[in-house]
Amino acid sequence: MLSKLGDIHSAYVVGDYARGMDSGIIDLVLVGEADKAYLQNLIDKVEPMLHRKIRYMSLSENELEKYKAALKLEEAIELWSSGRGERGIQD
Repeated sequence: MLSKLGDIHSAYVVGDYARGMDSGIIDLVLVGEADKAYLQNLIDKVEPMLHRKIRYMSLSENELEKYKAALKLEEAIELWSSGRGERGIQD
C-alpha cells in the first residue's frame, strides 16, 4: 500500500502529537512526491476511526532542509524512512 502513495522517502508526525499532546489534530510531513488524491482518500477513511483531524504537507528533501527548524524536526516522530534522503534531516 505504501507504494501507492508515490515516491515517499520518509514520513514524520510533527507538532502536538509528536510532543505527546492530544490536540485533536495529527500533523504529518511526507518527504518526496505523494499521490495527493490517494493520500486524501486514505485520510478521509482514517479520520472518522481516529476521531482526529489529519493534516499533511508534502515536501522535497530540499524543502525539508529549509523548514526543519520551523517544523521542529528534532521533536518529530519518524514513521517511516526508505533510507534515502536522510541527509535532509541531519544536523
